[in-house]
Amino acid sequence: MTTRTFGRTSIALPDLADGYLSNVTSLESGRGTVQDFNYADAGLRDLDLAHAHLITGRITSPRASYVRMDEVRVDSVEFDGCDLGDLQWADGKLSRVVFKNCKIMGGTFNDLTLDNVLFDNCKLDYSTFERIRAAGPAAFTHCVLTESTFTGCDLTNAVFND
Repeated sequence: MTTRTFGRTSIALPDLADGYLSNVTSLESGRGTVQDFNYADAGLRDLDLAHAHLITGRITSPRASYVRMDEVRVDSVEFDGCDLGDLQWADGKLSRVVFKNCKIMGGTFNDLTLDNVLFDNCKLDYSTFERIRAAGPAAFTHCVLTESTFTGCDLTNAVFND
């Protein structure tokens, strides 16, 4: 199991091997679950997911001007180089998730549970975090959080580094 450590806090990261990830063209599924996937380089006007479960995958470089995630659960997924404009994510759980080199300017995160979540080198300017609970370790490292707000959050298990 791969981990990143910040002081006394260790975060378990997704263990992704490219050999078993299947390329997909959509994060939607008739059953609501997308598993063992690689979703890359999508240029979208909007991305709207509701009641979905993303399990074991990599999301690389999507660009969307409007993103809505409602009751979306994410387990063992890496978001890399994402540009998720006007992200609105509510009522979900993220477990063993990494956001690296992502641009989420003005994003809104509401009623989310974080467990082993890493935001690494992300631009989160003007974002709003409301009622976020770090049930397990979470870290924001090398992130820009200019004028971002945290309201009613329990970040007892969170680390802010650089």
